[in-house]
Amino acid sequence: MTATRQFKVTSAEVIDALVDLKRLPSFSNTLAEFDRLANQSNGAHVEEVTRLLQSDPRMMAGVIRTANTARYARGGRKVTQLSEAVGLLGVKDVRATIMALSFLDVFSEGVEMETNVFLKHSMVSGFIAKHLASYFAIPEYEAFLMGLFHEIGIYILATYSKEGFALVKEKSNQRLKYYVTAERDVFGVTHSSVGARIISHWHMPERVIRGVLGHHSPARIEVAYQPAAYLTYLAESGAVYLGLFNGVAEAASDEINASTQRALQKQGIDESTFLQAIAKGYEEAESVGLI
Repeated sequence: MTATRQFKVTSAEVIDALVDLKRLPSFSNTLAEFDRLANQSNGAHVEEVTRLLQSDPRMMAGVIRTANTARYARGGRKVTQLSEAVGLLGVKDVRATIMALSFLDVFSEGVEMETNVFLKHSMVSGFIAKHLASYFAIPEYEAFLMGLFHEIGIYILATYSKEGFALVKEKSNQRLKYYVTAERDVFGVTHSSVGARIISHWHMPERVIRGVLGHHSPARIEVAYQPAAYLTYLAESGAVYLGLFNGVAEAASDEINASTQRALQKQGIDESTFLQAIAKGYEEAESVGLI
């Protein structure tokens, strides 16, 4: 058996193995219930959201803390009541906040990657995607999810096989340009397909799943989902431009590379608009205390 053949696996097998070992990350039930409220024909109301969050101390504390960050704080007055915090953020921003907090809760120690670096890369990518969403006619919340989850497959593969993950890092020399090829050589799958599989398991919107699946090869995804894939690709490119890498592999930063320029041209987005979205995304992530 070759050094790599022993790790060959499908995305479904990765997820099934982690389920069997009780090592598959899961989300707070609060998030699913919030989505149920948000998807009602008349939407979610502040009172309903407040009652829901009161049952989850972690989320309740996180929303109140967010209400006291630079983005929302008013005149230096401290917000202490959950209902006031929900009213200040609004239902839409509460939804993004509890998703971000749930995302942070997924991760545990023990994987061979720089988790804090990975999380910052993911958070900033999410907010960059949010600020690019209108250019792709994609709802901001879905765009945020695409950016936030685009590299989740890396963490899943690292959790699945420490030895296989170490071999990927070795074969790629921890460089982004070689990383996907190294994953395919070692595992037979890439973090894009594993990421799409896990967020499908979490019942996320199909457009988010396809955006994550296609973010390394947007032109190869189904035409209907190419805007989502290009948006996710550009969100990741924006984070890399800032020097925020995925906790495993690095690339040249402080420049917009040729492939990113081609993607921008294809979508009719000029470079200055892209740079503004990057700056706004980073600023928002920072102002709400998520980086």
